[in-house]
Amino acid sequence: LDAAAGAVGTHVVPFRNEGFALRVSGGGCDEAGELVVDFGADHGDDVRDAAAAQQPGGSSNLVNAIIAAIDDFSDAERFDPDSAKRVLVLAGSDDECRGRSGAEEVRRELERTGVDAVFKVVGVRVEKADRRLLRGLSDSLSDRADVEFADTQQELDMAVAPETGTTDILRTDD
Repeated sequence: LDAAAGAVGTHVVPFRNEGFALRVSGGGCDEAGELVVDFGADHGDDVRDAAAAQQPGGSSNLVNAIIAAIDDFSDAERFDPDSAKRVLVLAGSDDECRGRSGAEEVRRELERTGVDAVFKVVGVRVEKADRRLLRGLSDSLSDRADVEFADTQQELDMAVAPETGTTDILRTDD
């Protein structure tokens, strides 16, 4: 968890004019994940600090949090439909609530909302048996998702190297 929080800080702090948000997952299987820091420019420090303050808890409800991030982006009043939308997902396990069906649910939500987003999913010290959902997410979203696994701090830092654009950052509580 500390390594993931540090990686979030590495990702957001260099950019001052980007729109970042932080949504966490973990809790009940019927929860979407709390939007801890809402979108806005010039608050990479807020995102970094909020990520560092998180504590593990609850079930890993990763798919719910990803769907909530897609819904965030579907608000045409807040986001230009033509703007770049990226979701960085830091996951410590697979989804305990949805399991293998989650990737298909994410794909359907993207189709329903018309949101054009690119996903970067980083499995942080994910057990080999739990990597299936994260790979399935990548397969289901074809060219919209890139999945990497990081077992060391160096691998994690490289996986979350900063990019420009509007980003919703998700972090699991595992």
